[in-house]
Amino acid sequence: MSKKEVIPQGKSVANLAAAYDVSRGFIYSELKRGNLKALKIGSRTIITAEQEAEWLASKELYKPEE
Repeated sequence: MSKKEVIPQGKSVANLAAAYDVSRGFIYSELKRGNLKALKIGSRTIITAEQEAEWLASKELYKPEE
């Protein structure tokens, strides 16, 4: 009986940056600061949906000035 490995779905740095209309450099800065976690698979950096959700949850909500 062989076990099937589950590979998490995720986004590349470029895809994540495009999804939030930010630069790839910003995403790499978030990774370097430890604000965003990712998987390294060969030369690819992959951000899973779970890691993306954790990153978003850590951000402050926008509060307009009154």
